[in-house]
Amino acid sequence: MGTAFNHLKEDHEYIKKSLIIFKRIFMYSEPREIFNNEDLSECVKFNIVFTNMNHSGKEDHILYKSFIEKGISTTISEEINKFIDEHKLFNEFIQNVRDSLSDNPQALVSPGFIAGIREYIDHMEDHITNENVILFPTIEDFLSDKEQDYFCKQFDMHEAHIMESCGNKDIKINIDLLYQKYS
Repeated sequence: MGTAFNHLKEDHEYIKKSLIIFKRIFMYSEPREIFNNEDLSECVKFNIVFTNMNHSGKEDHILYKSFIEKGISTTISEEINKFIDEHKLFNEFIQNVRDSLSDNPQALVSPGFIAGIREYIDHMEDHITNENVILFPTIEDFLSDKEQDYFCKQFDMHEAHIMESCGNKDIKINIDLLYQKYS
């Protein structure tokens, strides 16, 4: 497995952690349990910054663009276009979820927030599975080790830029802490 493959695979693992946190908070909690809005906000922020801006940016603007320029097959190109469209949809989902989360730490979580999170989880899990099945083998087949190293460096620069510009250098550490808290 090449470095670009591993880089995106690690991103998927972090995204899956955030989905597990959401599941544990909303799907496995006692009905009357009070949710920690700070934890919810941090997990939502993770999905806005890390998942949408960082991870999807790596795929949409660096990897997929290169695949299309190199003349990847029509079938794979159609799948890539589908992934790009899904990334846009996920951005809308999580922005709507963020907008429905109250700033008041004492406020109850709205039913719209919970429904939005559940829909986001379901769609994102399917998306990650599809990328693992379609995208990862394509990376391995289509890119040489040297090209994968190049893309990995591009991914690192993109991630550093996003994390710094959004003031979220510790976002992975924060999601690890939340994952431990809700395990």
